[in-house]
Amino acid sequence: MKRLAFCLVLLAGCFARAAYTNATLNITACGGAMSGGGYTSIGSLVPVGGQTSQSGSLYNYSGFAAGFILQPQTAFSGLADEWNPDNDRDGLLDGEEIIAGSSLYNSDTDGDGLSDSAEVKTYGTSPILADSDADGMNDAQELIAGTSPTNRNSVLSVACEFLANGQKRLSWFGVQGRAYTFQYSDSLKADWQSYPFEVPGSGASISFLDSANLSNRFYRVKVRAE
Repeated sequence: MKRLAFCLVLLAGCFARAAYTNATLNITACGGAMSGGGYTSIGSLVPVGGQTSQSGSLYNYSGFAAGFILQPQTAFSGLADEWNPDNDRDGLLDGEEIIAGSSLYNSDTDGDGLSDSAEVKTYGTSPILADSDADGMNDAQELIAGTSPTNRNSVLSVACEFLANGQKRLSWFGVQGRAYTFQYSDSLKADWQSYPFEVPGSGASISFLDSANLSNRFYRVKVRAE
């Protein structure tokens, strides 16, 4: 009767925390057995004076006592694993992820190249929106470009001015600490051609003059953080 009472206490403690995948679960102490379907063992208390053996899904312990921790499918208050405060190891605690609305199972919920922790704690961006300010550039791209990922008016854009004789002047704002490469192509199906040098940003406008008198020419600017 003492053994049965000990089992009930263990079961109540487990199932009060979460909804587990186990279809059946039997635990006995003092030289008994533990069996269950569909559970994952993520750790155990150190057994005292005995041995643990496994045959299929049956764990047998012959000793004084054994304790097991089971990983839940869904957990209390939405926590993926209440024994691990940061289930996806992204630096953002599970409780913080619930508040932010991000995934407890994915370190980069919105797939923009920034971890959920970096978005919430470092950059102040949304961990569930790849483009926090909805300006057409995702958050990681804006950080590379030196623009603000939380201000839709701050974005890398190229202005084209048509001059006499078919010439065109291309200009954009050059951010300090960034280097820019100007590229052009006469067809979107052709390879992009680059000017043979980079231009460092200095906190002022950068301009290129294209003297080719072509009505169909495409331009773009590549940027890297120095």
